[in-house]
Amino acid sequence: MAPPTFRFERLLPHKTKAEAASIIHRWIAAEDGRVKEARPPNFIKVAHGRKLTAKGWAPGAPKIIEFVLVATGGGVHVKATAYPAFGYVDEVRERPELARQNYGLALASLWGLFSPSLPQEAVAQPVLAADWPKQLADAERLVTNGEAALAVGAVIVFLALALIFSEIAGGLTVGHLLLLIPGHLLLGYGFRWRGAGVEQRRRAQQALRASGTSGEAHRLTPTARRP
Repeated sequence: MAPPTFRFERLLPHKTKAEAASIIHRWIAAEDGRVKEARPPNFIKVAHGRKLTAKGWAPGAPKIIEFVLVATGGGVHVKATAYPAFGYVDEVRERPELARQNYGLALASLWGLFSPSLPQEAVAQPVLAADWPKQLADAERLVTNGEAALAVGAVIVFLALALIFSEIAGGLTVGHLLLLIPGHLLLGYGFRWRGAGVEQRRRAQQALRASGTSGEAHRLTPTARRP
């Protein structure tokens, strides 16, 4: 089954395809991305995002973005198609609209490079301000779950190592190594969840500060929010 894909586009007046491609390459370098394929100046395929530090729908999640540049009368039409990297498809399928919004947010800095004279809010297409308190609450849960997984994983690994060293005189067996697997899995998920939560929390807090909202609203109970 094909992964979910999300399409974005910008019309750039008074620019050539070569100029637009140069800006895209500059953005890729600034984002620590990697060019996977290029047919200059018409097509650029890039890998974007941080591995193991984000949920598939988060702005910094690993993703593939394909840029197609088409000359128009007096400008360039930039078409971007983004889809999750291998291993993150199921998470994106679970929350496709959030993924679309956050993938668009990840591209905001590129749109800003294309149109530096415009206010950032005119090019960013961020997640609606009303969604940021919920994103902040989701981020706090991710951080909490990640830290809990790290704590439990560390305990399991410690106990497994203690048992292994207590029996090491009899020789190291496959059974001993299998004892470490649950702890290592929990540690991996813990780092991933916590990293995703910290990244999402930072973006949500920045958006809330920019909108003049403290974010305290997300802590209110449903009863307290009713008029």
